[in-house]
Amino acid sequence: LYAASKLRDVKFLIAGGYHVEAETGYMTKLKKMAPQNVIWTGYVEDAELPKVFGCMDLCIYPSRFISESGALLTIIGFGKALIARDLPPNREKPVMLFKTKEDLVDCVRQVLDDEELRMKLEEGSERYAKANSWMKIAEQHIKHYKKILQS
Repeated sequence: LYAASKLRDVKFLIAGGYHVEAETGYMTKLKKMAPQNVIWTGYVEDAELPKVFGCMDLCIYPSRFISESGALLTIIGFGKALIARDLPPNREKPVMLFKTKEDLVDCVRQVLDDEELRMKLEEGSERYAKANSWMKIAEQHIKHYKKILQS
């Protein structure tokens, strides 16, 4: 919301479900604080994800706490340019990292203003997704199990 308030010429789409109920006091407060350039989708069905990701130039994953994230990996799987908080699990992924909310604003502007950078981040996401596909993971498991069985 801070980035949206500083980048009024950019539309922000906040998508996703809720961990508890749809309209908690916290969510209501956030929506009241949001500037006019923020659109809230709520939960998005899997079948609708290509449409949602298709309309985005970049994605932001601002979570402050993370061990691994299905949402972050979904973004990468759609080959989107991604900006994420500078946390250990994110450092190994093809993302632009930020530490502060001010850094986030700078990162968003940088990616939106530099098509080459955005394309580089998108290509990184595509490579990472391909290298870590379920097929690749299954192949690694089979290889590992065969090694164990041989010993």
